[in-house]
Amino acid sequence: MFKIRHVCATGTLLGTLTIAGCASFPTKEFNKDASPALHSIAVAPIGLPDAPNIMIINAVGNSFGLVGALVEATRASNASKEAVSELSAGGFEYKTYFPAQIDSALKTAGYQVTMLPGARTGGDAAKFLTTPPAAAGADAVLDLYVNYLGYAAAGAKSPYRPAVHLEARLIDAKTQRVLFADQIYYNNFMPAAAKRAITVEPDPKAVFADRAAMRAAPAEVTSYLRGAVDAVAAELGKQLK
Repeated sequence: MFKIRHVCATGTLLGTLTIAGCASFPTKEFNKDASPALHSIAVAPIGLPDAPNIMIINAVGNSFGLVGALVEATRASNASKEAVSELSAGGFEYKTYFPAQIDSALKTAGYQVTMLPGARTGGDAAKFLTTPPAAAGADAVLDLYVNYLGYAAAGAKSPYRPAVHLEARLIDAKTQRVLFADQIYYNNFMPAAAKRAITVEPDPKAVFADRAAMRAAPAEVTSYLRGAVDAVAAELGKQLK
């Protein structure tokens, strides 16, 4: 797998999942040399989807106005509910696995890590925190949320591939200065609308012809999505080295 950056633009996915333009997300590369005293990171509760996302990017229904969009939204919602069962059958609980992988990746990068207690619910789960939580003893606070976690297909007859999209920023615990800000997207399925995200290309073997194929193989569905989470966490650790 490798990473690339895409030129950004604005766009809307299915009228419900909005991908903002790059002007709304100023990236900031981490400068390790400028932060020699940074040794410990407190990770705020991570924003995660309530259920896995299962999306057809260019769904036929979206071409038929509001009614078509509502039909597609219902299909996506039903597919998401089915995916909960598939991941459960595959033994994958992403709401605990994702934070654990972030913890591991940061420790591998050489940091002392504290995973702050609490939950990130409602609107706070899909945006950066207005005020970073108190983190006694930490040099910085890592604010993370995932705006997509699941599978996506380019069209109704296209195969499904895993996708995990992470938004991240690292904030100095004392000065509140942003030390790092970026997006890490495993399977950047809308590159024209994905700002300047760091893109991790998906495993070429992680392909399912349709939803029936996914339902028939929960272990593989789980394994490939777990691999996507691993790749995103590893890339974050690499960015903060």
